[in-house]
Amino acid sequence: MAVASDTYGTVARLEHRIGDLVASRTFTSGTNPKLAGVEQILDDVADELNAIMKAVGYTVPVSASDDPEAYNLLMKANVAGAGAIILNIFPTVAVSLDDPDPLANRIGGLQHEYNKVIDLIKEHLFPATRATGRLARMVSGSRLDKNLSVKSPIFTRANSDFPSSRSLTTKDS
Repeated sequence: MAVASDTYGTVARLEHRIGDLVASRTFTSGTNPKLAGVEQILDDVADELNAIMKAVGYTVPVSASDDPEAYNLLMKANVAGAGAIILNIFPTVAVSLDDPDPLANRIGGLQHEYNKVIDLIKEHLFPATRATGRLARMVSGSRLDKNLSVKSPIFTRANSDFPSSRSLTTKDS
């Protein structure tokens, strides 16, 4: 098995980050985790990244030739997310019980790198090609908050109102 064509990370980059888990620093069919499992985790994380990007309106998969900056960020996030998942298999290797700071341990650091890219995507600050036009992007982006929940409109207008009248909406308590 090999990583899918829409997966951004590579096994070699993952070995560079967390290869110390295995004696040879290379994942194979005889290591724990096995190479096939590592490739599957990379694919799963890439699928999650692509699903979030697609939900927000980005064109997926991101191409290295069209959007090199976005592709490199996705590669970093793909490897960091997969690394955090794999390190969770060996929690005693990655956790420092003396320091409660999530960035003080390897899992927390990798998860933080992954979450930074997810936040960029959700906040529409990701430098990738959008699937919709400029006007549609502005309208759809303004309807969703950071958590992809639909925001309530600030102004409303009843059918009987004339075109220039507006009233502020009130939140139910």
